[in-house]
Amino acid sequence: MPIPATTREHPSTGSAGATRPQPRPNGTERHCEGHNDGVPRFVPLADVAETLSISATQAYALVRTGELPAIQVGGRGQWRVEVSELESYIERKYDETRRLVERRAPEGRSAEVPGGPDGSALEDTEDGPVAAD
Repeated sequence: MPIPATTREHPSTGSAGATRPQPRPNGTERHCEGHNDGVPRFVPLADVAETLSISATQAYALVRTGELPAIQVGGRGQWRVEVSELESYIERKYDETRRLVERRAPEGRSAEVPGGPDGSALEDTEDGPVAAD
């Protein structure tokens, strides 16, 4: 799942310069290795929070605890997260969730089935998933 490019515009030019490769003096374009056109390499914590559907405070806590690697840039020390690090974090969370679900899955039932055998919804309890009323 690629992270969408930011739509913020540069205040002096009115263009989203961070999402476009900059030309070199010889006329060729400069690209970061492994960088997708139109997707910035780094995103601010506000974008991280939006992507993960969490608050800015929660995004900051992920960075401060080291759970989500980030860098501080500029004179005001603004935090930026590399898109590839955010993608890795999301994948780690999917893996953690898969392991949790597999540990809680009742014997004889596939942990990958989102509902009961008849398609009914399951409710997560301390004893594992059970059929919802």
